Amino acid sequence: MLATFWNLDTQPELLDRRLPFSTVGIKEEECETGDYLLTWNNDEKLVRYVHSFTQEEAEQLMTQAELKIEKTYKADGRSGDSNYYIIASV
Repeated sequence: MLATFWNLDTQPELLDRRLPFSTVGIKEEECETGDYLLTWNNDEKLVRYVHSFTQEEAEQLMTQAELKIEKTYKADGRSGDSNYYIIASV
């Protein structure tokens, strides 16, 4: 299995698209660290929920799903590390 996670730390332009959760009727205290609402194509009418996983959180998900992590790496984007990839097996 291949899982990919955005590395928002290397993509500040995405975080510039943040909207307050109140935009969709959600209270900030209902959210976790790493939760964001982002515009889609900079259109404030088109909103998507994003959770920015830390590398540790992503690997914990694999472990909780009883998957064996075979390989991890970062790639893509201008910085070359815009995404974090995990290759895992059962």
